[in-house]
Amino acid sequence: MFLLILDLGEVYAEELFRKLGAKDKSKKDAIYIAISRLRQRKLITTTRFGTYKLTRKGNNFAIRLKRE
Repeated sequence: MFLLILDLGEVYAEELFRKLGAKDKSKKDAIYIAISRLRQRKLITTTRFGTYKLTRKGNNFAIRLKRE
């Protein structure tokens, strides 16, 4: 699953929740952890909800989040 992350705010986090089907608090917390680690530019992030690999696309600031 690929999601294009353009905005790391809470509004976008709600969009992630819907796309990933996260309904309970622990899964939502895991996505917030992944987003916070995105800001730290960690390439591979592991949360209770899954493992995510982050890659850049082109020269812009778009970041792809791949759930493995």
